[in-house]
Amino acid sequence: MQNVLSVEEITYRIKGLLEDNFTSVWVKGEIISFAESAAGHCYFNLQDKKAKIAVILFRGVAKTVPFRLENGLEVVMRARIGLYPERGIYQLTCDELHPCGAGVLQLVFEQTKKDLEAKGYFDAIHKKALPLFAKRIAIVTSMTGAAKDDILRTIEQRNSFVETTLFPVAVQGAAVAQDIVQTLYAIAKRKDNFDVIILARGGGAMEDLAVFNDRNIAQAIFESPIPVITGIGHERDFTIADFVADVRASTPTAAAQTAVILQTDLQERIDMLTTRIQYAFSSFLAQRDSDLASISHRMQRSLVQKIETLRQRNQNVLEQLRRQIDRYSKNLLWKLQDNRYQLTKNTATSFLLQRRFQYESKFFKLVANTKQKIYTKEQRLFALEKRLYLANPKLKAAQKKIVVSNIDNNQIQSIHDIIKKETLFINFIDGKAKVSVEDIYKLEGE
Repeated sequence: MQNVLSVEEITYRIKGLLEDNFTSVWVKGEIISFAESAAGHCYFNLQDKKAKIAVILFRGVAKTVPFRLENGLEVVMRARIGLYPERGIYQLTCDELHPCGAGVLQLVFEQTKKDLEAKGYFDAIHKKALPLFAKRIAIVTSMTGAAKDDILRTIEQRNSFVETTLFPVAVQGAAVAQDIVQTLYAIAKRKDNFDVIILARGGGAMEDLAVFNDRNIAQAIFESPIPVITGIGHERDFTIADFVADVRASTPTAAAQTAVILQTDLQERIDMLTTRIQYAFSSFLAQRDSDLASISHRMQRSLVQKIETLRQRNQNVLEQLRRQIDRYSKNLLWKLQDNRYQLTKNTATSFLLQRRFQYESKFFKLVANTKQKIYTKEQRLFALEKRLYLANPKLKAAQKKIVVSNIDNNQIQSIHDIIKKETLFINFIDGKAKVSVEDIYKLEGE
């Protein structure tokens, strides 16, 4: 019988062969069954269409990978082949890892964009509106780059009244992201009451702009209580910061133009608003005038109706008084005539004749007193009617529009100021008339 090997012996012989002949190999495949332990080590399988192999990525190497490992990701790795005796399986120990197809920066960009978009960081509902007139602007950019000069020059040309404060940050190097994040949070805590923040950088290669894809910068922009305008690179360049910002401008100069309104445009807006206010105020006044005219018309009509009602009531009262006096006078006269007849018939004593004369005297005195009272009441009623007539708004309006004067240019205020055959002049709003007084008619009671 040939030499018989134990399981351990054959396993370690295979282990030696593999590890001695495959100390460093490059392998390409798709990641599946990815898992990460609590200690930070990563375990997954690498497969193609016909085979698969187990892979272990220790924590130290995993920290150097700039993108997130996930199922379905195609990668190329440098690895060592080893065998795990206790389980009798071989596996790759990864020492270096790169994505296939798109570069690392593009992959990081796509992964970060996908994650933040799912969290709602790009949603329009979270975008803060820019003020119409920004008075104070914080500028976050390099102290030495051309972007700073472009922004300051553009703001000065558009509106010299805007105040600017420069917050210099590094835009290249390992600590760029942390520097920008700290600056954005520091601006938010200041009491300067900035209206807008401009985060800018001049153009450059994708590697130069990659820092603005950092998740921490995106978080700082999203949490900023002050609107943020980004002007990073050129028109074709897009970063994660641009997607999170409240407004994205194509260049630093465009960011300054977006933040600051032209003085001429501002004046045009003011003129337009002034015109709108004047029109609205004129419309308001016209409507109020119409309302007042309507109220005045209703009041005049109501007053005229009241005057006419009162005049009719006065006439009715006077007519009733006249009828009562007539009845009373007739009754009293009849009694006196009857007394006179009795006195005549009975040629009695002079005492009766004297009594007749007394009755007649009292009668005529009573009639005279009654007429005087009626006359007094009529005078009072006529005076009241005249006052109501003169208080008529229509009469006052007519008096304001029409002026009557005599040949001496003295204004005529009353019927008592004119005489027959006198020549008068009537001045209307639109002309003048010369008239001759043919007759004078006075109101009752005048």
